[in-house]
Amino acid sequence: MQRVLALDDLLGLLANSSESLEVQSAPNAAASHGALYMKSMIDQAQREYSNTKLTLWVDCGAHAGVAMSAIRTGLLHLVVDVPDAVFTKLEDIAAQSGAQLRRR
Repeated sequence: MQRVLALDDLLGLLANSSESLEVQSAPNAAASHGALYMKSMIDQAQREYSNTKLTLWVDCGAHAGVAMSAIRTGLLHLVVDVPDAVFTKLEDIAAQSGAQLRRR
């Protein structure tokens, strides 16, 4: 899966895609840039390419708190690197919020 580091990367990929695009953020992007920035990046890209289905998996790294913040912000596709017990709890919370969670 391709990784995007910034909005320009995402827009470039969208410009060259057809009906759908599935990509992943840089490692720990939600921790370094913030969940709100990542949500804004996705929203802007979807406004500019509204005919393309975009799935951006946002990497939260080993930070369960960052993943929780991302869920509260409305991010729907999250990647984490947390212990099994934490993953199970986060997965349940994500599902209740309509989000999807996967392991790095």
